[in-house]
This record gives sequence, structure tokens and C-alpha cells, in this order.
Amino acid sequence: MNTEPPHRILLSSEPAFRLGGWAVEPALRQMSNAGESRTIEPRVMQVLVALAKAKDRVIGRDALVDSCWSGRIVGETAINRVISLLRTLGAETDAFEIETITKVGYRLKAAEAASPEPMAKAEPDAIQSSWWASRRAIFGAAVGAVVAAAGGSAWWVASRRKPSAEAVRLTDHAMSSFVEYRGADLNPQILADLREAVRIAPDYATAWGGLALVFAGRYEVAPRAQRPDLAARVRSAAARALALDPKEPRASMALLGLSTAFGRWADYETQARSLLEPTHRHPIVVGSLGGVLQDVGRWRESAPLYDEVDHDLLTNPIGHCRYVMALWGSGQFDAAELAVADAVQRFPRHPATWSAQIRILMYGGEPDEAIRRAQDSNSRPPETTAGELVPLIAAAGAIRSGSTADAKAAIQLNLQALPAIRDVFGVTHRLAALGAKEDAFSILEGYFFRRGPWSGISPDQDRGEGGFWTPPLFEPPMRPLWQDRRFTNLTRRLGLNAYWDRTNSRPDFLGLI
Repeated sequence: MNTEPPHRILLSSEPAFRLGGWAVEPALRQMSNAGESRTIEPRVMQVLVALAKAKDRVIGRDALVDSCWSGRIVGETAINRVISLLRTLGAETDAFEIETITKVGYRLKAAEAASPEPMAKAEPDAIQSSWWASRRAIFGAAVGAVVAAAGGSAWWVASRRKPSAEAVRLTDHAMSSFVEYRGADLNPQILADLREAVRIAPDYATAWGGLALVFAGRYEVAPRAQRPDLAARVRSAAARALALDPKEPRASMALLGLSTAFGRWADYETQARSLLEPTHRHPIVVGSLGGVLQDVGRWRESAPLYDEVDHDLLTNPIGHCRYVMALWGSGQFDAAELAVADAVQRFPRHPATWSAQIRILMYGGEPDEAIRRAQDSNSRPPETTAGELVPLIAAAGAIRSGSTADAKAAIQLNLQALPAIRDVFGVTHRLAALGAKEDAFSILEGYFFRRGPWSGISPDQDRGEGGFWTPPLFEPPMRPLWQDRRFTNLTRRLGLNAYWDRTNSRPDFLGLI
């Protein structure tokens, strides 16, 4: 049996073909037959193409990983999920079956005797959809965990009319651009593309959901005075999307994004779980549920959620960093190092991936490497300022040397820099690691409760500075604070203790002190 992998499957370059009477267009992620159309999640389409190209040969699991996951380390759950989805798709369309060859791999058996037949070349401009991961608990870390493609009761949805290739292209382009969106300065072209997509394809639920999600992203960082108008826009676009597809995930998450998870974690968790399908896990929903679990220190429960989705769908750097932090926070340090290296390779010089790698190196026994990367102007984000670098490098140097004098100097540099750089948790982590617990708690008091000398660093939501951010409280550098009674008092005042009692859950850090 031939279990050699086919070449890497790049959907935008794969020709269309027929399978069991259905037209399969990999570049558009579409299967169609007699007016019925299915939109298929990218990884599922990749595996379908790989099996179809094998032409009755068996493809081993390792071969599928090489061709469809770029050879990355993936868990059994990820592969099993895709095969399960393919089997469901094959049964629903009567186009094919997936046969398991025990301890060897899989083979596709088309409903027709003939091998899959090539078709006319697919639309060249069609690009693979992006799955936008959110800011913070809602969208994947601060624009917040994971991005956008098809919704519905499975990863594909039947549609009454296939959207035009141009509408798909515009929507994908807009969402791909949106994953790089930072802050309130939204590129006007993103909205222009989505508005044009819904104009030419008014029954395209994905485009309407994307429009709702973009407005929700703006809503989170907008000044308070602008929020009512943005909320109305979110609801309008989401209502249109959900009328076309009641389970359109972007629309559902956009509506959920109108309320903050902070302080109402239990309700938010319940809502996010209600959007999960029993057998199919949409990255947007998984990212949001994983995010809220990280908000309350439940890293070990968060990490497996990300393993259930295709990591290539984490096309947003924030989504990748959510996964990295889940591994790091749950004590899977080796896996976190591999995951952050992959994230940096995918998103070189992005602030989120760069910062995640620096932290893992700095607090993971490699401060020298953290310093080297911080000083390398070719690898760090171009917008990084000297005001940010100097306190970071000083702290890493003090961790490396173990010198009391170096620690005192680094602490002073970080305290002096904080009002300008406003990197609350970056500085707090360094202070905790260097033994400056008094200063660390003083900063947290100012940030969360607007009290004491650091009250000025608390986010001003009237000016659109976003809400409070809690996952860093439970990251490894904070360990020196966890045993202090002031940390317990902090979590109680934030309402976290009440959440843990209400949900009968336990944050991971309690098992580490």
C-alpha cells in the first residue's frame, strides 16, 4: 500500500475536479451539484483533495500531516475531527466514503467507479478564507482568538444560491486584512470590501457576519460616545446574517462582543458554550470560550480546546498567541516553545508573537536569548521604541546575573518607563520576577481599581482604551505573587473568587503554590 504523502496541498493552486457527481472547487472551498452548494472548512478541503488525488491508494496519517498540516505536530484529535467531518460530508452528499485501514491510514472511495475527474480551472482570484480571532476573551487576545469562514450546523452550510467568486474574494480579503487590524484606526478598505460583497451577494451570510464582526471590533475600542451607533450597526448586520444562516458564527460572536466578559465570566462562558456544536468546533467560538477560560486562570481546560481546531485557521497572530499562552500557562513549556516559534515564523515582527517569545525565553531560563532577540532590529516589531526596550533588557539582564544591584536598577527603570509605555503587565511581570512585590501590587491596584500612585494607568473606556485584562495575572511570571494574601484579596475584589465558586471550578495557579 502506498502511504507516501502527496505534495503540500495549497487550495488556491488546486484544480477543480468531480467526485461522485459533485463538482469540487478547492480554491473556493465549494462542492456543488444540481443547484446545491456546500462551503467546506479549509483543512477539511485539504484532506479531501489529498485523499482524492491518491486515487484509491491509502494515505497514512503522517502523510496527511505532511501534506495538509505542513508537517507540524498535531494531535490525534485534530486528525480525527477532520476525518469525522469528511465522513459526515460524504454521507450527506452520497459522493464518497472514507475507509480506515487500521494502523495504516485512510482511503477515499468515490461513489462513482471512475477516479475524480479534473474540471475547468477554478477562479484564480479566490483565496483561502481567514478565520479571525478576537480581541481578548471575545475575539482570541485583544482584538481577541480565532477568525472567519463558513458557519452553519457543520463547517459547511448549504446555501440556496452560490455566492459569486467576487463576493467570496472580497469577504476573504477583508477578513484577512482585519486580522492585522490594531486599535481604532480601521482601514476603510475593509468595510468597503464587505459592503461591496453584501451588495453583489445580498444573501451571503458570511459577508454579513464579517461586517458585524468588524463593527464589533471597532465597538470594543471606540470612545463611549460612539458605541451606540456601532452597536446598532453590529445588530443590523448580525440580524441579516442570522436570518440567512441561524448559526452564522461571526454574527453570533459579534453580538456576544457587545458585552464585555470582564466581571460576567460565568454568563459569557455559558453563552460561548451554547454556540458550540456537539461534534463541530468553530474556531471563532472555540477561541472565545478558550479566551474566557484564560481570563479566569483555567489554562489546562483552555489548551485542549485549541487542539480541537485547525491551527492554520488561527490566521490571526492573536489567535496563535492565545494558544501559546494556554500551553505556557498550563505548564506545557516545551510545547509552548515550539508553538511560539511557529507563531513567530508565521507572523515575523508582529508585536504579539514577538512579545510572547520574549516572555517565554526570559522567564524560561534563557534570558540571554531574550536579550539577543530584543536587540535584533531585524526581528523585533519596527514600531518598538527605546523606551520599551531599555526596561525589558535591563530586567532580562538582572534575571541573568542574579545580582541584587542589577535587580534594583532594573526595577527602577521599569517603574520610570511605565507611565510612558503603559505596558502594565509586562512591567508587573518583571517586578514580580525581580522580587518587587510591593510595587507589583501597587500597579495592579492602580490598574484595576484606580487607587494609589498608579491610578493613571487604568484604562479610560470613555476614550476607547478598552477594558480590563486578567489572563496575565495567571501567567508563570506572576507566581511569586500567588502565595501573598494580597493576591487572594485582589481576585476576590475582581469577582474571580465568586466565579470559581459559582462554576465549581478551580484556577490552575492554586495547584502550583
